[in-house]
Amino acid sequence: MKSRFIIFIIIISMFILFWLVYLYIVQLKDPFNFQTTINIRQNPSKEIIIPYRGNIYDRNNNLLVSSIKHFQLDIDRNMIINDCRKDKNKKITNVFEKISEIISRNANISKYEILKKLNHKPLNTSIFIAEIADGDPMLGAFVVMGL
Repeated sequence: MKSRFIIFIIIISMFILFWLVYLYIVQLKDPFNFQTTINIRQNPSKEIIIPYRGNIYDRNNNLLVSSIKHFQLDIDRNMIINDCRKDKNKKITNVFEKISEIISRNANISKYEILKKLNHKPLNTSIFIAEIADGDPMLGAFVVMGL
């Protein structure tokens, strides 16, 4: 009876040892490239291709539908705050001022309204800033990234 118990303990110990080695390899060595999958899930990138469909007219030649370019701008304030904490020369209020100035130049929304949205609590969330129907909002976005 005692020999069976010892064999059982050895088998269980080996199983636990193999399991611990497997966990070590998976979590620290990353042989299945899980970190890339995690990064993709946390930072999704998407490219939206908007087709130009043209104008649609009724039988009396009256315009019913037309295609227009439409952009939406979202800002991750948590990323900005973390960047300002890393770089002591940057102040959050100054960065928000610069962002609101750039966006107000490229959108039909005032600098004050943008600042109000940027300073809305809680600060660690993403916010929707503006819808831009014309112009190139990416120009302003690249300038913001290069602060």
